[in-house]
Amino acid sequence: MTGKQHDMARYKEHNRMAVADNSQPIFTRAEDSKEPVQDVILSGSFVKSGLIFKTDPNKREVFVVDHVRLLHKNGEFGYWACLSHCWGGEQPLQTTRDSLTRHQNVIYWRDLPRTFQDAVFVTRAFGIPYLWIDSLCIVQDDLDDWQVQSAKMADIYQYSILTIAASASSGPSQGIFRNAGPEYMDKPIVDVLGDTTLTKVRIRKALSHSAAELPLLGRGWVHQERLLSPRILHFGHNEMIWECMECLACECGHHEGRYNARSPSLLWPTSKEMFHPYFLKPANLWIHMSPPVWQRAVEDYSRMALSKPEDIFPAISGLAKILQNETGWEYVAGLWKETLIVDLVRSLAGANLFLGFRAK
Repeated sequence: MTGKQHDMARYKEHNRMAVADNSQPIFTRAEDSKEPVQDVILSGSFVKSGLIFKTDPNKREVFVVDHVRLLHKNGEFGYWACLSHCWGGEQPLQTTRDSLTRHQNVIYWRDLPRTFQDAVFVTRAFGIPYLWIDSLCIVQDDLDDWQVQSAKMADIYQYSILTIAASASSGPSQGIFRNAGPEYMDKPIVDVLGDTTLTKVRIRKALSHSAAELPLLGRGWVHQERLLSPRILHFGHNEMIWECMECLACECGHHEGRYNARSPSLLWPTSKEMFHPYFLKPANLWIHMSPPVWQRAVEDYSRMALSKPEDIFPAISGLAKILQNETGWEYVAGLWKETLIVDLVRSLAGANLFLGFRAK
């Protein structure tokens, strides 16, 4: 028996999360967040200019693609997906001041690293017209553009229709898709009950569900990307994992159901439900949750890795922006003025220390 590659169509067969169906869960799940997402997308109010991939939804087979285009948009957006990926030790294909004009004209398929190619394939499979990739959609050697666009990243992820997470990949050349061994395949066992009833049971080797085994989830920038994205499709080592504001579900059924905001899975970082618009409304008093939303998010973030220590504040600024907008509190370099005394005496075992940002 041979292994299998990630197969999005299998969800249709089992009538599970139907991630390969354009209508579910991408366009019908999380109905509470659908209207405001559409309003922002249609108005283009949060981003007046920027770079984004144009993907042709009619070209769903990657072997017929010879190039993709990087467009400069001016408030004219349709639905878009984001790619969340590890840069790794190798540098991915980047847009720079020298390559900007060329990339806006054409980026040849052969020049895209494997992870980017796979992300384009997934985006087209869902029929999503645009794809945002940080290294290509931010001019990397233009500090002014980086500061402007990085400030918009919270909105870019928050209002995306889907984030494609290359969770098992530690670099851009590894790709998104994995081949699972035969021991991880569903094996049907047929049991006949009586003369007419047929029950089908499927077994497979137990999978690990520890976030520590997924390189992407250990990266600092990815923390807010994950918490801000309304819907994420993780491509793991042996299965796909669906994560939205309401649930965490995987192919094998280990994760299958709604979050418990007060006791999220110990194997995964901060629960996304904690950043659901409902829980962030002042009327729901998020500040009295134990521990508070911000403290729990920062605890997880402090254990994650950053390639550049100076990114410590920008990489979590999107979460701070949301909480500031909802509470009216004053954000002060990673802390809040309203709880400053309490926060200053907190410490966290196992956190990464950035000595360059300590008070002197």
